[in-house]
Amino acid sequence: MKVAILTSLLAALALVFTACAPKQDDATSDEKSLEADSFPLLPKEQRAESFDAVAGKLDLGGELFTFMDFGDMMKQMGESIGGFMQSMQMIQPYDQGLAMMGSLPYDSIFETLGLNNFTAMGMSSYREGTLFHNKEVIYLPGGPEGIFTLTGVENKPFDTLALAPKDADLFLEQNLHASVIEQMIREGSAEIFKGKKGREMANEILGEELNDAGMTVGELLQKSDTRLTIVMRLGLSHELDLPGMADPFSIPSMHFVIRLEGMAWLVEDEIIETSRMKRDETGDVVVYTPKTPPPPGGPLGGMDPAFIVDKAGGSLFFTTDLDFWQECTSGDSSLSDSPEYQAAVKDLPTGGTSLIYVSKDTFNAFVDLRDNAKASTEFGGVLGIYELILPILGIGEQSESSAYVTMIGEDFIFSEGRWPVYSDGSMSGNSAVIMTGMFAAMAIPSFNKVRETSREKVVTNNLRQIASAGQQYILETGEPEVKYPQLVGDYFSEIQPVAGESYEDLVVKEAGGTLTVTMSSGQEVSYMY
Repeated sequence: MKVAILTSLLAALALVFTACAPKQDDATSDEKSLEADSFPLLPKEQRAESFDAVAGKLDLGGELFTFMDFGDMMKQMGESIGGFMQSMQMIQPYDQGLAMMGSLPYDSIFETLGLNNFTAMGMSSYREGTLFHNKEVIYLPGGPEGIFTLTGVENKPFDTLALAPKDADLFLEQNLHASVIEQMIREGSAEIFKGKKGREMANEILGEELNDAGMTVGELLQKSDTRLTIVMRLGLSHELDLPGMADPFSIPSMHFVIRLEGMAWLVEDEIIETSRMKRDETGDVVVYTPKTPPPPGGPLGGMDPAFIVDKAGGSLFFTTDLDFWQECTSGDSSLSDSPEYQAAVKDLPTGGTSLIYVSKDTFNAFVDLRDNAKASTEFGGVLGIYELILPILGIGEQSESSAYVTMIGEDFIFSEGRWPVYSDGSMSGNSAVIMTGMFAAMAIPSFNKVRETSREKVVTNNLRQIASAGQQYILETGEPEVKYPQLVGDYFSEIQPVAGESYEDLVVKEAGGTLTVTMSSGQEVSYMY
């Protein structure tokens, strides 16, 4: 009886433990979890044809991973645009512009531009310190063609890094192949206007003469394959007034050196006019400087600009400060020795078609400028919109410097770098290079326009003050007119010029009139009282 009870008890316990034990599936829970170096993918026959070629160059598991396979969508897009324009032409048959647009062979134009080879793209980002480590790939299985060869088809070491001093705040080295544009114009014209007419159109565009020596646009493009280098260092800050702001704020000055490899002929062939400049030659170096200092209100006001021709190397330099150029070419120090630069480029490709380095101080100077501009009633709203379009415009204060490298392969363009924002689909490495040029091209005239407008408002306020004080003087003394020097001291302190203007000859009259001064830029500012 005891044996039976014991046996029953053991059986019951076995049943309980069996029920409580984990069920055994075909795979253990460990086997079901993803391993660090694996991820379930579709069977190879179901994957996009370009996936392995693109994903193999990216990092999986960070903040962002994106892959897009376009297939032959670009080719179809060219055909679709052609069909759409023809439909529009049928709706408005008498519109000559639409008639011309509808007749263009968009599929052939896309092929000439190299867009038909644009088959896929991918990007990845993961956090690395305070920055994002970004990678981007453009997949071109037919090989880079058209616009994708504007930066060349050969990777090169970044040799001109030696030009940048150790404390440089921005460095850019970029291949530029302008001859590709000449080639695309000829091929595009041949596609749009078949036969003889196409050749004539290309010759008309490329045959336009640029100077008295007879150099044509085509010859200029053919000779303009170069390697561009830009070195920038932040300098002392100065006060800037923006419209809509009560108080001025500080903005750092910038010293630039720009080098165009093998482009000294631009001066020698008089594409760049130097006849009105002072010429100094020492050995193989020729320096061209303005005979008179740039006007304070102009784009180069307060700078010491110069063109420098290196006859031995055939390169052309432009600088905003001769002393800075001499420092850059002295070889006394190199950006490559900077710990901040070394951290920014660590493990990035050592050669390619472009390299851009931006110091944290440059980003932070931009942040200060942006935040101050946001306080302006004229600029704040616009900047908010731009930040939505370009995430880089919305960055905060930076504690690390950034760098990006772009290189080209047989069937891809690859960018990798450390950047304040994650990849946004615009090829951040390429967009960094493009943005630098665009920002400089747009910001310099915009900055000067803002500065000129601000100065104009200050001068107008000065004239208003003089007119008001003069009318008060006339009212008190009964005299029919008063000169500016008579008002200084009793009615206001001496007014300091802000744009090279002079108030000394101004006269305020009892009958009223207009006070006018001329700024150093030649612009007149008037105030009617």
